Amino acid sequence: MIDVAIIGGGIAGCYSAYRLAQSGSLRHVQLFEMSDRIGGRLWSVPFDIVACEPAELGGMFFGDDQKNVLGLIDKELALPKEPVHFQRKHQYLRSKLLLDSTYANSPKSIPYFLHPAEKRLNPERLLAYTLRKIVPDIPKLWPRNKNSTPRATMEYLRAFRLKGRPLHDWGFWNLIAGVLSNEAYDLLISTLGTASAFRNSNAFDSIWNILAESSSDNWYRLVHGYQELPLTLAKRCEDKVKIHKSHRLVHMQQTEDATALTFEKVGGEKLSLKAKNVILALPRRALQLIGYDDALFADTSFFKDLDAVVPIEACKLLLKFPFAWWTSTELGPDLLDPAVIGAGFTDLPMRQCYYYPKPKNTEAALLMATYADDVAASYWSGLVSSKYELHSRSWRVNDEDHLFASKAMVEAALAQLRLMHKRVTIPNPTGALFFDWLKDPYGAAWHTWAPYCKSCEMIQRIRKPNSKVSVFVCGEAIAQLQGWTEGAINSAEQLLEQYFGLVRPAWVASDYVFEF
Repeated sequence: MIDVAIIGGGIAGCYSAYRLAQSGSLRHVQLFEMSDRIGGRLWSVPFDIVACEPAELGGMFFGDDQKNVLGLIDKELALPKEPVHFQRKHQYLRSKLLLDSTYANSPKSIPYFLHPAEKRLNPERLLAYTLRKIVPDIPKLWPRNKNSTPRATMEYLRAFRLKGRPLHDWGFWNLIAGVLSNEAYDLLISTLGTASAFRNSNAFDSIWNILAESSSDNWYRLVHGYQELPLTLAKRCEDKVKIHKSHRLVHMQQTEDATALTFEKVGGEKLSLKAKNVILALPRRALQLIGYDDALFADTSFFKDLDAVVPIEACKLLLKFPFAWWTSTELGPDLLDPAVIGAGFTDLPMRQCYYYPKPKNTEAALLMATYADDVAASYWSGLVSSKYELHSRSWRVNDEDHLFASKAMVEAALAQLRLMHKRVTIPNPTGALFFDWLKDPYGAAWHTWAPYCKSCEMIQRIRKPNSKVSVFVCGEAIAQLQGWTEGAINSAEQLLEQYFGLVRPAWVASDYVFEF
């Protein structure tokens, strides 16, 4: 019988396996991943045979205030990282090309009918104005006020009432609509990277996540891609943890002394075993795809609580070009700096593009041509068809997951790029990769909490749904900091400390709080 069966080879599962192996308190720990790839939503595809920019299909960056990720990478695993500097290059909105400086210097050229108080505010200042209108004391709170603390800010936001209602009983869009014109709202969702951040998720958690994401002064990426983190964790514990790939959990049933698990392997072969403890380190959709014995979660709120986790659809299209055509345009030569990533924003279906620096060891260069979420993601999924797949030998993908970009998809992206760069001749790409994170078993690129739920209570209930059964849940979907690797591993760490008795890892300061 297995002591602990960990289901899911994403970052939360690999972190759990590594920490349990490190503790040495359990002898039989096994990790089961349903695909042939370790990493989950951290997925770094080699750009070329020549080592240079990895194509990040999932998570990309981490900040210096994400202490668990940073400590794990620097102090524990010694993985090579490099700084990242984001530069907001331009916006293409309602057929006009704008800069952040345009809002203050030439407000009449902004193609939105803004209220007087909203004019002359660039997108980041408009967001700050919106938050102040909702919570007037925002400037006094962390991280805007360095004398405040995350805990004090969290307690303030939990106690805050608007029209007699706590923030978690509001949808964020509902709150924004009360303080901002609809034109200004449309401007926000087109210029700050993700439209879903301003939709009707839980207002408390939405505001908390905006504050937490702005708390880092410096940002980094792993030199060899973010997927190196879960891969390294898995490799470092493989002498103590047996790792199974291509094992999909199809059924769970509680017996008198353990949980019976049934897996389906590639080809349809079944594997059955028992485990004293089960950790489901999975996103919401993957949890829903498991068949559960009725008695396992009877008389619990597990499935109702899981419905409060809202999936966010998002997709990416990455294009490889024969040269970095953007370094010689109005975007500027500073994109030759390997630490600089330029970002363009638009109300076109592509939504955002990232201009990566020109690699030192090859002329070919990488552009994230589309990073679309919310309704814009459905535009690109409509162009997916294996019948019209574009193959390119210049991409090296050793994975059973199917990655492709159709000819129609690439043509649509090029047409939109050419609208944003009317004075530039854009060459045809030599390679294309596309992935939509809505597809099973992921079901989402990331998650948010629904209105009218108190996430801190939901997290505790979902973490151990049945007090009489040793089945646990962790991961980004039920994290306090959703959408980030930091949230996923903090969720796993809290579970391991609370229910398996593990002590705080050495790479995190004693005053760091995983959850509030």
